[in-house]
Amino acid sequence: MQKCRVIGTIALAVLIAIGVGVWSSGLAGPGAVVPAQNIPNLLTLQKFIAVDFANPFDWKSEQRGDCIAYIPKGGRTAQLTVTLTDRSQQTFTIDASGSAEVCGDVIHIDTLGSPQ
Repeated sequence: MQKCRVIGTIALAVLIAIGVGVWSSGLAGPGAVVPAQNIPNLLTLQKFIAVDFANPFDWKSEQRGDCIAYIPKGGRTAQLTVTLTDRSQQTFTIDASGSAEVCGDVIHIDTLGSPQ
């Protein structure tokens, strides 16, 4: 049982390392405007302390279980800036089919979502 737990922990660490590399390599800088066709395909999960919506009127929200999902309105892209627990900030451009889902102090960001 202990051997399985160690292997599972190592596998999780590798997945997190890969995810952080992909996540950090495709981010737009703060305030950057990214055309929809240039939005990197990111799927990330991060602990955070604040979310700032560049234009709150560009977003709609819906309850998903114990979480709140934020989705761009009207078939367009929208931007948000997440302040992480280390006080660093990351700006994301979310496509019309993408979302940002907040569950407690964790945010799940899917920049492109599922093709419609």
